[in-house]
Amino acid sequence: AVERKRGGGWEQERTGERGGVWSRLVGLGEWLTNLTGSGARVEFLLDNLKLMPDAEQRIKLRADLGGKLMELARWREAESQLTTARDEAEALSDPPTLAYALNNLAALLEATNRLSEAEPLMRRALAIMRSSFGDEHPSTVTVGQNLEIMLNVKGA
Repeated sequence: AVERKRGGGWEQERTGERGGVWSRLVGLGEWLTNLTGSGARVEFLLDNLKLMPDAEQRIKLRADLGGKLMELARWREAESQLTTARDEAEALSDPPTLAYALNNLAALLEATNRLSEAEPLMRRALAIMRSSFGDEHPSTVTVGQNLEIMLNVKGA
């Protein structure tokens, strides 16, 4: 008889240690991206998002998926993922994660020419980044630049 070694990926799933399995799923998603393009990766990760136990990582992945869906011009799906990411981040009470989610949702609203909806989200993201990291932090600078560009486009 062949002895099965314990500690493999599916054993981790069985015992509740899903971090290793999730890493393998993300790796498989990367492989699919290289093989078939971002559309297959998006579908794969959407199907397996619920397996991710860490809320902060799930929110960031959901926000990244929203960005990929935007690239594929799947606007409604992107907005759904980004809105869910924002809502989950609000519940998590982690300011930097919330700022990340707000900024990504604002980017979608800006890309769909809904500037008056995007502006308050981007302003809130910038305020959170400033209070969390200070004015000189690269993330704060990036969000500030995004807001400035949007305001120039809006003509405000």
